[in-house]
Amino acid sequence: MKTRLLLFVIIICFVGLTVYFFREPKSASPVKPLTSNDMTVQVTREDLVKTIEVKGKATYGKKRVLSAPFGGAVSHWNIRQGAMVKAGDILFQIDTSALKDEISQLRMAAEKQSMELRLAEFQDASEEASTEPDVWDEEAGKKRTAAAAQKQLQQKQSEEQLRELHAKIAEKEKLLAQSAYAAPESGIVLLDNDGTVPTALTDKERIGVLVNPDDLKLSVFVGEKDYVAIKPGMPVRVKVNAYKDMAVDGKVEAVANYPKASSQGTGDGKEASLFEITIALDKVERLVAGFGLAAEIELSRKEAVLAIPTYFVQHKNGKTYATLQTAEGTVQREITVGAEVDEKVEVLSGLQEGDTIVLEQPS
Repeated sequence: MKTRLLLFVIIICFVGLTVYFFREPKSASPVKPLTSNDMTVQVTREDLVKTIEVKGKATYGKKRVLSAPFGGAVSHWNIRQGAMVKAGDILFQIDTSALKDEISQLRMAAEKQSMELRLAEFQDASEEASTEPDVWDEEAGKKRTAAAAQKQLQQKQSEEQLRELHAKIAEKEKLLAQSAYAAPESGIVLLDNDGTVPTALTDKERIGVLVNPDDLKLSVFVGEKDYVAIKPGMPVRVKVNAYKDMAVDGKVEAVANYPKASSQGTGDGKEASLFEITIALDKVERLVAGFGLAAEIELSRKEAVLAIPTYFVQHKNGKTYATLQTAEGTVQREITVGAEVDEKVEVLSGLQEGDTIVLEQPS
């Protein structure tokens, strides 16, 4: 008898505990029936990605300036606007007639200076051999010493002038070797003056730039609020306006440390500052500079989180609720929310994947 009674008590306790632990969580409101006007949605797992959209045009990144090594008439051009060249290709040839004349004149001047130095050395040696020591004439000895010092000074000056002449000759010969101007690296040539090539160039005159077609950037300007959220290294997804099927990956390469522009305001000093953001783009065959781009900078990403539409979330007395559909009807369930992205909010607790929540509509 006692055994049966003990077994009965154990069963009652087990049933009581089961009901306690698996009962419906306490609701914030009594059960209500679901009406035909109410909207429902299931709690799902999805990625919440917060982005900022920016627009601009693709531009070339690093640019190598092309300039004339020296001035002169251009005897031949081997390039045109937008030409693709390889490192070492001859872009143009400067006429070297005037430069060669300068080198010839410098060489003759150097040879003359060298001959004068040798002649002076020969004369000094001859005078020294023919002059006997004049021990008794102190005044004459002083004059000879002064004359020797003067000659030594002149000789040093002549030697310095000769060195300068040789240095100028070496410099001109170096320029002569650059008269056939070679591309310093491979790339696309973008000429100044709308691609018109001049017949003559001045010393160091800029001709254009050499760009790498694989080094494309997107430079955009953003306001203060977006600026503080963007950091170097953030991933970027870019759509190309010209190709509906083309998407390009990239990343934020640089964020300006100071504003470079201001948006138009009311003129009362309230103009918004704009900051430049540089985005490096991955190599894509059909993408060229000048194409219009629409980019989304990814600020944050939370993967496979429980999420519901923000307009299904209710706030009351400092707490957050969602209306949960049950077999008996609808009840308010207290929930904890996290990140909010666009029209979705992360659910940290209170709901499970597959739950159906309700947005009650007026009947």
